[in-house]
Amino acid sequence: MADDQGSPPAAAPPARRRTRRFEARRRAIITAAAGFINRKGMRGMTLAEVAAKLDLAPTGVIYYFPSKEALAGACYMESLERIGETVDIGASGADAPQRLQRFLDAYYDLRQRIARRDAPPMANFNDLRALGPGPVSDAYSDLFRRIRALA
Repeated sequence: MADDQGSPPAAAPPARRRTRRFEARRRAIITAAAGFINRKGMRGMTLAEVAAKLDLAPTGVIYYFPSKEALAGACYMESLERIGETVDIGASGADAPQRLQRFLDAYYDLRQRIARRDAPPMANFNDLRALGPGPVSDAYSDLFRRIRALA
């Protein structure tokens, strides 16, 4: 099931070449899906809704993500990576208070950019456990270990 959680090999078989257009479309699909996940939860999101939002046929989404779970996994992984970047900023502090302050400043800056629509939305993690164990769950646990290490 690891492939259903958005790992790159499942999203793009070795025969596919990842062009700029491919990556731009993939990113647009993830952004649209994150909005549906935030409004309806992972279980409420459908590939058909995501496709319709982007004026694609459902098979257009399936080309990039073979299942709803793979798409949700990619959304969660991107969100985890973006929060991970704020943890990296925090980790550059000299001591615990400075590390925490840098992390919080970077995190709130990210949330403000999302609110202003200067950055794409991140998927809320409310339904992340629905994916079960695998790379997304491991990345989620790792993120919290990294955040705890800031203190």
